[in-house]
Amino acid sequence: MITDVSRRGELVELTGGLDAEPVSALKVVARLQALVEEELLAQVGRARKAGVAWAEIGEALGVTAQAVHKPFAWML
Repeated sequence: MITDVSRRGELVELTGGLDAEPVSALKVVARLQALVEEELLAQVGRARKAGVAWAEIGEALGVTAQAVHKPFAWML
């Protein structure tokens, strides 16, 4: 679930640009990456506020608790 409706719309719109010429497609990928990182931050924050343990967040992301804790520890 994407928490920001405008972000969801932009993600959908951007995916259509992946068929563009290579340089334009790379710009689309860069923007998609930024949006995904914003959404990841929002979702990790939601999970932590809901009391979800770092280990469970890491498992959901396919990494260890330590790997997910390191970049997001400042959220405590």
